[in-house]
Amino acid sequence: MPNEPKKLAILRILEILRERTDEDHLLKQSEISSILKSQYGINLELDALEQSDDADAINFVARTAENNGVVARVKRISGKEPQPAGILTCAGGGSVLSTFVQDKPFYSGRDLYLLIPKKEMSLEEKLFYCHVIKMNAYRYSYGRQANKTLKNINLPPLPDWLKKYKIDYSSIGTKIKHKESPFDTTKWKHFKLSDLFGVARGVRLTKENRIPGKIPLATAGASNEGISDYISNLNVIVFTPDDLDIIKGSPSIRRNLLNIELSQISKVYLNT
Repeated sequence: MPNEPKKLAILRILEILRERTDEDHLLKQSEISSILKSQYGINLELDALEQSDDADAINFVARTAENNGVVARVKRISGKEPQPAGILTCAGGGSVLSTFVQDKPFYSGRDLYLLIPKKEMSLEEKLFYCHVIKMNAYRYSYGRQANKTLKNINLPPLPDWLKKYKIDYSSIGTKIKHKESPFDTTKWKHFKLSDLFGVARGVRLTKENRIPGKIPLATAGASNEGISDYISNLNVIVFTPDDLDIIKGSPSIRRNLLNIELSQISKVYLNT
């Protein structure tokens, strides 16, 4: 079943919950452990797997709150069977308590818990528990994980009407049409950042050593494209352990050093 109907199904359940009351239903809460068996997933690292778009590729579920928890599709791992469909996945870290029903076999990443119903449940019942588990996320401040406390979270009982309720998917449709990509991705390959750019450590300039001017100063800030100040030309001499490469390294390193030094004293040289 596609992911989108599940999201709409949750919205339908919430709408029905607002419209109906449970005044005659005793609200006896139960711990997760009495309803769902909790166990740790396979704990795989996506970086160590080979991603694939093949028809037989396996969903890789991580701690994200998006796309039903699926972050990639990977090739089947020899000797490791994927988890079966129908299980609930719950993030113990990351997007804490993001919980989904997995409709296809899957591999799981780190800090992801598998919640297995202790008795047969309908999809509607599973979606209900996904929502009420997620509603407990407010209890976990940034950086706090649910690894030790997940099994003790209290859940409300299923409303009587929900036990017989079936979501009508007949009215759910989409006008989105799939188009083939014009790119041949079969020849794409991974590359390192250093294959495209020269990577070098900058020189740290404290506020006390800055002279106001018109030259943008880029720092590690996340706003204004990293520009935090404007300074004037300031020639400094810095020696770091990496500078030993000037002596021990290839001639190209020494030529680069001369180019930098000459560019600072000659605009003509800089522009040639």
